[in-house]
Amino acid sequence: FNWFCLSDSPSSVNNLQQFQKLFMQKRIEQLTAVKNILKLDETKRKVLLDQIMSKLFQVLSTGRVDLENLGFVPGLTNFNFNPGSSPEHEKVSLVLENTCLAAD
Repeated sequence: FNWFCLSDSPSSVNNLQQFQKLFMQKRIEQLTAVKNILKLDETKRKVLLDQIMSKLFQVLSTGRVDLENLGFVPGLTNFNFNPGSSPEHEKVSLVLENTCLAAD
């Protein structure tokens, strides 16, 4: 998460740690889902993966446009990691989570 700009204040560090904890919990859920998908027979797996990939790219495209419209620039825009603290918080979370899932 080094590409985010944040202050060195203790609250910013605590918020970053909370963000990372929630992000890792989400990743564990996603990796469990991936393992379960791999257990499906090939036909069902292909159909499900096609649906998932379609939705992933829709979420990523929308998230990118929404972040650009909010003026968010990775590495330049100060980002408050406190959940629900800013409009871009949810969008950044969705983009990060779905990018990782797409890579899986």
